[in-house]
Amino acid sequence: MSWVVVARKDFQDAVRSKALWAVTAVFVLLTAGVAYLLAVLSGGTIDASGYVVFLPQVVGVFLSLVALMVGHRAIVGERESGTVKLLLSLPHSRRDVVLGKVAGRGAVVSVATVLSFALTALVMLGAYSSFEAGPFLAVVAITLTFALAFTAIAVGLSASLDSSTKVSAATYGLYVVFALNLWNWLPNAVNYVLHGDMFFLGGEPAWATFLTGLNPTVAYQRAVGGIALDRLGDVPVHLSAWAALAVLVAWIVVPLVVGYWRFDGADL
Repeated sequence: MSWVVVARKDFQDAVRSKALWAVTAVFVLLTAGVAYLLAVLSGGTIDASGYVVFLPQVVGVFLSLVALMVGHRAIVGERESGTVKLLLSLPHSRRDVVLGKVAGRGAVVSVATVLSFALTALVMLGAYSSFEAGPFLAVVAITLTFALAFTAIAVGLSASLDSSTKVSAATYGLYVVFALNLWNWLPNAVNYVLHGDMFFLGGEPAWATFLTGLNPTVAYQRAVGGIALDRLGDVPVHLSAWAALAVLVAWIVVPLVVGYWRFDGADL
């Protein structure tokens, strides 16, 4: 279990960062703080389900950025400093390094996420007219999967590229594409190339909605809406909450496989 040693060391190094705890504090304000503000503005009449519907919109934009920030220099930073050679001189393979880095950085993001949601739950228990633990815990579980997906994307890029500049450009470019929903225009661009029309005048076809759902931010919102809140209704399989969850899992696996393949063949 050599990757566990890498993960433990990476986690310990990351939690010493003041910047990380500052980001965690902002995350707490965006979750627990907004929950309290809504309770005050509603005069205590709002219930937890009303806030849980709103929560993924906030979390999706902010948490994805945090995960990318935490993970994007995980390997390329060690390559540029030369410490990756020292790491690999110990009984660690390149696979151990990739797995250990994503596990360590993922644990850091998970701790910040769980802390924020725990404080949010305390606020809702005290200030809201009702609170259902089941849907809230489902949101937490799906959110942790979402956070790990973006951490894996960042670590995969960090393993694939050989300079921090390239990794930063790719990482924050993907943030704009995914979190700010530029990806959602991809079906329109494909339709324009195929048919000369930017918009779907006869309604959006199944392939377009499927392509939109490959955006991990959209997949996160669909998974929360269907699994935690039961708000999707009767939809095709490719639009279901479980399909959305499978998309998030794919965004964990694929970037790491590609990142390891590139890192394994790289000349350090």
